[in-house]
Amino acid sequence: MATASVSASSRRARRTRPAQAPTWTRDPLLLIAAAVGLLVSAYLAVVDLTGGSAVCFAGFDCDTVQSSAYSRILGMPLAIPGVAYFATVLVAGLLKVSWQPRLLQMLGGAGAASALAFVGVQGLILNAWCQWCLVVDAAALIVALRVFWPSTPTFSRRALLPGAAGATMAIAVLVVGYAGAPATANVTPAASTTATGGASQLGSTGQLAALATHLRESGAVFYGAYWCSHCQTQKQMFGAAATQLPYVECDPRG
Repeated sequence: MATASVSASSRRARRTRPAQAPTWTRDPLLLIAAAVGLLVSAYLAVVDLTGGSAVCFAGFDCDTVQSSAYSRILGMPLAIPGVAYFATVLVAGLLKVSWQPRLLQMLGGAGAASALAFVGVQGLILNAWCQWCLVVDAAALIVALRVFWPSTPTFSRRALLPGAAGATMAIAVLVVGYAGAPATANVTPAASTTATGGASQLGSTGQLAALATHLRESGAVFYGAYWCSHCQTQKQMFGAAATQLPYVECDPRG
């Protein structure tokens, strides 16, 4: 009788015992990917803000990618949001709180969508590749891979909803950011046109037209692309005489 009473008490205790909070483990691969993405994004941000040129390996065209209109969003270098993103992933990966998985799932979805979009821009629009950008994209994809297919079962497998929400927000930000960005690069004050005569400070309209004509007659060729911010800046320096430049559009979609 006493044994039955003890067993019943044990069962009631188990039923009323509060469930233990799950233990969240730190994923070393996720943390390494976030750290690499953070370092490379910081490097690209410094290069862009200082007006430098990124070290580019043979077979890559970093300047084309970094100077394109797709390298900025609302006038801000994409490397800066990249620094913020990977720093957030790194901090979230070190946390041990109950909402860590959902936060990482949203971040993983946002990073995967952004990385795929940027790879598509380089391969389908620019036809140029930047190895540093590819490293950042790979880091974001590794973060997403570790979030949605973790090595331990402590993370919730129902990650599609927060992941999809993060991906949707990332794409929406990119669409709005690119839509709100100017079509061409900003012209420096020294190359801007005056409000009165429309002539550039580099010279009068007649002088610039004569220079453009001389370049064309001498056989010079101005190769460029519609997405190249430097090309657009150079054309704007000539003002109205830019139509007389021997310009050749290199992108068949331009």
